[in-house]
Amino acid sequence: MVDPVLLADETGKLIYLNSVAAKWLCLESLPAGITLGQALVMQVEHPVSQHDLWDTVRRCNVWTARQTYQTTAGGRREGKIRVSQLPGPMGSSPLYMAQIHDLSEDFAELRSLAEQERSDLLLDLLGSTTVELGNSLAALRWAAGLEDEDMAALPVAFRQKMREMRVAARRLHDLFRDLEDHLPVPPKADGAATTLLPDAVKVEPAVRVLVVGAHMKQAARLVDDLRRADLYCLVRTVQNRQQVVRAAIAGEVDAVVVGEQFSSQQFRDLVKTLGQAAPKVAVFDPRGVETEVLIRGIRGALKERKRSQSANRAWRTIEEFALRDPLTGVLNRRALDRFGQLEFARAQRYHFPLAVAFYDLDNFKEVNDQLGHAEGDRALQLFASAVQAGIREMDIVGRLGGDEFVMLMPHTDPVGALATVQRLRESAETLIRERLPELTPRTGVSAGFASFPDEEVKTYEELLARADQALYRAKRHRKQAKL
Repeated sequence: MVDPVLLADETGKLIYLNSVAAKWLCLESLPAGITLGQALVMQVEHPVSQHDLWDTVRRCNVWTARQTYQTTAGGRREGKIRVSQLPGPMGSSPLYMAQIHDLSEDFAELRSLAEQERSDLLLDLLGSTTVELGNSLAALRWAAGLEDEDMAALPVAFRQKMREMRVAARRLHDLFRDLEDHLPVPPKADGAATTLLPDAVKVEPAVRVLVVGAHMKQAARLVDDLRRADLYCLVRTVQNRQQVVRAAIAGEVDAVVVGEQFSSQQFRDLVKTLGQAAPKVAVFDPRGVETEVLIRGIRGALKERKRSQSANRAWRTIEEFALRDPLTGVLNRRALDRFGQLEFARAQRYHFPLAVAFYDLDNFKEVNDQLGHAEGDRALQLFASAVQAGIREMDIVGRLGGDEFVMLMPHTDPVGALATVQRLRESAETLIRERLPELTPRTGVSAGFASFPDEEVKTYEELLARADQALYRAKRHRKQAKL
């Protein structure tokens, strides 16, 4: 197959394109005065910076990028662009050639494999996760209530398994309903009749919020404010505009919040950039704005995004149900174990460093006893908020149960792990003490970690056990220091 090819003179003016390029770029005739950079972004879904393109070509003689095109020949196509500088004929000024290599079939195969792996993982975790809702009948009601429109948005292989689950759930649901119809139901204390079947469980996907240019404490407080407003959210922090744009283009974020390290001009520039690259992602500057106003804005952004992303919403709803701890939003125990095994296997195979940290809350029982279980739940949420606001994109956090949490830190040596664990421990402890009523003894956070490679560690379970041992050594040391 012939690739699209374009040529430009030394000024960047387009002087030639072959017929394949004309169909890819919807340029059946060569417009007067069009430049190579303009032609390359004519049908691109997410345009690149022409300034960066020419700057790179003139410094390095070559520039490459991957783009998605809406073409007149074959519809949506994936391509790798290569722009290179060529010597001009007979020592004349250089020319610039752009060649687009069609990767559509390769991308389709990779997407199919990734989709199958994703489906297998979710199916493996979903069945065992339903029983962790605390009420198996609620899990049954959830599976029975899956909608046809959500089913239709899922990949074929996954859709069939989910339909089988729904059929079985509805059959069992009907059996319970028949049982309920033929049994006397004792009244509640207030006189209302009880029912065997709970109300329908509504599983909403988390609001994905990206915080840029903020200190970790500011991001953690934002997460807590959103949770207190009953917004189930996952928050990531990044430090620069490029990371925000990449996440927004990839559809990995619902709303962006800028922090105090971002100037007003940087905020305006980010709004302008996302307006072109990802116009459906809302950007908020909370400075000088009441928290309630910010929350209303994020709610509105989420509603707008839901209307246009039914397929993505179906995936996200199932993923949240299968992978997430419903109280804190971090991974549940089974998902954490699966990802931990994968990261350990990768570290073994490629000789990458891997650190695992164990956390738990000091005097957590006193929080429940003195303030009640609702405040105990909030303490767990505050811890999760602080950690989510301070980790890297590659780090993984999960809840083992109770007040025990585990964090996986790929590509992290012992020195880096020590700094990260201590920083997150202090941040979480500060946030909990700041936002919960003061107790005696005071609520705190203890942590311990272990690193791989280690000659005495051969499995992920052994690495986890060493981190657990380090945690209890740290707890004993903290208790002795207070005596």
